Amino acid sequence: MAKIKEWHHSEETRRKISKSKTGVPSKLRGVPRSEETKQKISLSNKGKIRTQEVKQRIKLKLLGRKLTDEHRMNIIKNHSRGEQHHFYGKKRSFSEEIKKKGVSPALGVVPK
Repeated sequence: MAKIKEWHHSEETRRKISKSKTGVPSKLRGVPRSEETKQKISLSNKGKIRTQEVKQRIKLKLLGRKLTDEHRMNIIKNHSRGEQHHFYGKKRSFSEEIKKKGVSPALGVVPK
């Protein structure tokens, strides 16, 4: 039996295909997803550790986007919980070890 030879597009052909697809939205864009599908996507994304490079790319992509007034109000409403916030009315205390180091990864520089 003859071996089946692997076949690949040439670099030139790959560039042409890439150029023709650039700017064309995905066929699934705008297709509503079922609640089950949303749950599966959510579970698959939970616990992922993103590198600094990936975080920077996401930041640059979102930088400068325009939000509608309704979207801004939703963000404000969902992020300003006041008394419902788990840290409301509590004073932050730092361990002696953190005070010695003077830096907390989550908070930046810790006052001494």
